Amino acid sequence: MHFLKPGEVRYETYERSLKPHLSEWLQVLSDILAGGPAQHPLDRVCFGYINSFELEPDGFDLSRYFRLSVGVGAETARAGLGALNVTFRVTPGPNCDVKSSLLVEADPLSGKVSVRTKVVGELRGLHFSFLDQADIHAATAEAKRAAKRSFFDLTTDETRELMGVKYADLE
Repeated sequence: MHFLKPGEVRYETYERSLKPHLSEWLQVLSDILAGGPAQHPLDRVCFGYINSFELEPDGFDLSRYFRLSVGVGAETARAGLGALNVTFRVTPGPNCDVKSSLLVEADPLSGKVSVRTKVVGELRGLHFSFLDQADIHAATAEAKRAAKRSFFDLTTDETRELMGVKYADLE
């Protein structure tokens, strides 16, 4: 479910911003796909964050905003590095993966450094039907916690302050 996009209401919390809409969709799916997990299985749940922001190019230092070490050869840097795209996956627990992506590029129109992070937590190996709404919500909350922990591991305090992250608790 892709929900909050630029120009829409700002994400507050899962419980207030997304859970009511997810419940409505699950009810529709339950009505349409009546039957147990054998008939219409739900075997994975994902939850992700995508954040975009711009930074001034003067003195830009990736390590100031992200806990990530990336080496770029001197010849490439002198030629004018136009973009950096890094993706990695961690496995914080059984049947759980978190995929994180960081895209940093020069925006030729604004002259600023454009940054986009994408962090998606995924729980696999589930045996739910769409009727199992409480279990689906619990699994979604677990995937959310895994994604949030990875996001906080990737970003610095300065980045989170810049982005206006209000709900810094990981639970």
